[in-house]
Amino acid sequence: MTEIIVQDWYSLCKTLAETAAWKMARENGLDLVTLHPGLTIGPPLQPSLNLSCYTLLILIKEGIQFLPSSVYRYVDVRDVALAHIAAILLQTADTAWLGGNICGAPEDRPTKLLYQISRERAESLGISFRPLEDTLKDSVECFRDINLITL
Repeated sequence: MTEIIVQDWYSLCKTLAETAAWKMARENGLDLVTLHPGLTIGPPLQPSLNLSCYTLLILIKEGIQFLPSSVYRYVDVRDVALAHIAAILLQTADTAWLGGNICGAPEDRPTKLLYQISRERAESLGISFRPLEDTLKDSVECFRDINLITL
């Protein structure tokens, strides 16, 4: 039997960078706040597509069904931006917010949750998170407006 090792350099780099940031903050008496959103999707603002936008575009173009929110925790990029602003304004240092099950699965296709991450800390930022359907609709409209898809 052959073992396949999946190398997720992106996640490793994010983890190492955050670990270094917490260490630097501790050593220098700095306040630090981190947010840990789920899979961040939504309409792009930048002129070129990043990996998340490209992946979303391919899923939409190919008609591939989205994985249920029990597998991936989707969150709208606009909500992540608002969460960053709220975290700064609240000035709650030495805190991390985890965003899980934010957009959720469509109500007509409930899924079995494999695990549950509390949204309490994310909700303490005072943000109303967009439903997945709204994020996808806005993304499709944006992709259409910049001529990446035709409907």
